[in-house]
Amino acid sequence: ERGQITAKALLEECASRMDHYRPLNAFVTETLDDALAAAERSDRRRESGKAIGPLDGIPIAIKDNFCTDGVRTTAGSAALSTYVPPFDA
Repeated sequence: ERGQITAKALLEECASRMDHYRPLNAFVTETLDDALAAAERSDRRRESGKAIGPLDGIPIAIKDNFCTDGVRTTAGSAALSTYVPPFDA
């Protein structure tokens, strides 16, 4: 709300940390292109005074056992390594 950081800048910092901690294998599927597009939309909303709410533009991670439409969801299983659900959980 105070505009001290943009959603895009926050996402870039999160992506940098994801890269730094990649050896931990904390993320199965990364959707940084989608996240960047969402961050840019959030920044435009904030600039026009139409933010969805106080958390608009905050990056999130979704556990790999929740189906997300169009995003590979493996539940940590080799048997599901290529599963891309056509729906959101």
